Formats: sequence, C-alpha cells, structure tokens
Amino acid sequence: MSSWILSRIIDLQNIAYLLVDRNFVVHYASSRVSYWVNAAAEAVQGRRLFEILPELVGVEALLVDLRQQRGKLYDIPRIQRPMEGEQVHYFDLYVEITPPPDDGYLVLMIDVTEAACQAQWVVTQRNELRLLLMRLQRANQQVSYLLKRFVPENVAEKLIQEQQLPQPGAEGLAQATMLFADMRNFTGLAEKLPLAQSLDLLNRCLSVVAEAVMQHGGSVIQLVGDQVMASFNAPQALEDHAWEAARAACQAQQGLKELFALEEFRPVAAEGFGIGLNTGEVALGYLEAGNHFQYAIFGDTTNVAAHLCALAAGGQVLVSQAVADTLQGRAHFVPLGEVQIKRRVEPVLAYEMLACD
Repeated sequence: MSSWILSRIIDLQNIAYLLVDRNFVVHYASSRVSYWVNAAAEAVQGRRLFEILPELVGVEALLVDLRQQRGKLYDIPRIQRPMEGEQVHYFDLYVEITPPPDDGYLVLMIDVTEAACQAQWVVTQRNELRLLLMRLQRANQQVSYLLKRFVPENVAEKLIQEQQLPQPGAEGLAQATMLFADMRNFTGLAEKLPLAQSLDLLNRCLSVVAEAVMQHGGSVIQLVGDQVMASFNAPQALEDHAWEAARAACQAQQGLKELFALEEFRPVAAEGFGIGLNTGEVALGYLEAGNHFQYAIFGDTTNVAAHLCALAAGGQVLVSQAVADTLQGRAHFVPLGEVQIKRRVEPVLAYEMLACD
C-alpha cells in the first residue's frame, strides 16, 4: 500500500528521479526521466550524469562536498526544457546523497511548469501595469502642461485634482486689479502683411505683455485676437495687486517700445498697445457654450478696464479712479476727467499713468 501511495504521489507531481553512483554514473532512471532528457529511461542507464543533465557540468566538486554535509541539497530552480511547438516546461533539480551503503546520489526533477508560468504571468502583468502607470503619468504630465497654458496654473491644478468638468457660472468673488492690453491698428497691419508675418509679429508682442504680467505675479486669463486680459490677485492671491499691475503695465509698454525699435519692425510702423487698468470686485468662474468651457473673470470692474484699454492710444496706460487712489504717491498721473463708457450709466474718472516710481 505504501509503495502505491508513493508511486501515486510521484505520478501526480510529475517527479522524475535518477539513482547515481559515486562516479556519477546512472544505474537507475524512472520512466518520467524521458520527459525531461529526451531519451528513454533504459537509454539513460549507464551514462554519466553530466551527459544527461548538462546544467550540472562544472559542479562536480560541489556534489563531492555534499558527502561532508550529509542532509544538505544542491538545487537548481526553474530549468527550462522546450517541448513540442513553442511551449516551454520547467523543472526544479535537486541532488542529495543517498544513505549507506550506496552513498551515491539521488537526483530529483520536479515539474514546476504551472507555478513558473503563473510567476511569469504575474511578472508580465506587473511589468505591463508599470508600463501603463508610466504612460498614464506621462499623459497626466502632458495634460497638466497643456492645461496650464490655457488657464492660470492654480485653476489647472484644481481641475486636475477634482477630475470633473467645471460648473458654468461664478465660483466666487475677489478684489482684483484687471489689466487689458490691446494692439492699436492690428487690423490694418494684418491687411498689409503676409499672414505668417502678421502672426509672428502678434505673438512676439503678446509675449512681451504676458511676460510682464507673470513677472509681477499676475495671471493671463485670456488671449482674444490681439488683446491680452490679465488679472492680479485673482485667481492667484497677490499682495498690493494694484501696484504690481501698474508695474507690469509700465514694463510691458517699455518692452513693446524696445521691440518696435528693432530694425525688423520699422517697416511695419506699429502703433503700439493701449493698456487699461481698474481695481474692484470681480466674479471668477466659467463660461459654457455647448461643450466648450472658458475660464473667465467678469463684472463691472472687468468691463471698465476693457473700455479704458479701448480708449488708450498706442503706448498709453489709462487707469480708473480706484487705481489712482490706491497708487497715490507711487505713480504719476494726468487727470483726463470723466469718460462715458458705452451702455454704462455712471461715467468713469480716467487718468493717464505716465510712470511708476
């Protein structure tokens, strides 16, 4: 009965074994050996162990040393054997000293194909998951990079964190200074210049304005044609926002003046940018048209700044009473009196800002 149980276990586990003498000559091979060595069991008997299992070549000394460490095993895990077609099977190899009087070697070959394939599948799945996560991370970085070029950085980060479409309408109120900068007579230039040249000219001008805004802590909210709309203290908090907006306006005008003085711009005869500033309460939120969303800062403060910009000549910076009061003693202003803004009941006291201290 015990021999039947042992035989049954060997069959179920697909275990092959060899009995090898001291000189490493095989004197018995189980029938399952042929599964791994591509030779019948009878043909294996009488051959040296290293001819049958080349994986053991070079370890003769280690196998001899096993005699001094009786009870220890020498093992080689996951040995591959190609089968029919492209399938590969695996076995673990164990070598142990047999008890006296033989003092030979018992060599076991245990089928571990299923476990090896499962382990390989797990590794493959883990690698694929790592690759997928890397691609997802790279895609998120690209989305983040692109989104931050279309809306202010902290707005982009909020959208990414919330992972949902924004709700149209106002999200909150803030005190802010709005800056509008608009190129004078770009329509006339675009009519005369080749399309590529007019676009290049516009991009370089808008870059000067945008860089001045960002250097002073402002946020570019929109680019509309040849106009820049920027905000200070909304959505990014900024101390002394009216002063920073004024400094950005002066820096932008100086940068544009230097740009138009370049030899390549002289034939263009650009008339410069008009800039308008206003300080007050604004609403922050999103506009929606169909499936198109646009981040916006709106309200009367924004409208007044936009109209002051429209009234400004090339190279001029016009500001409201609120801005002039806030910057009193830190900038030079020339009063222009009341200006009537289209469809607004109350007129606006306007000033030309000449310089920032």
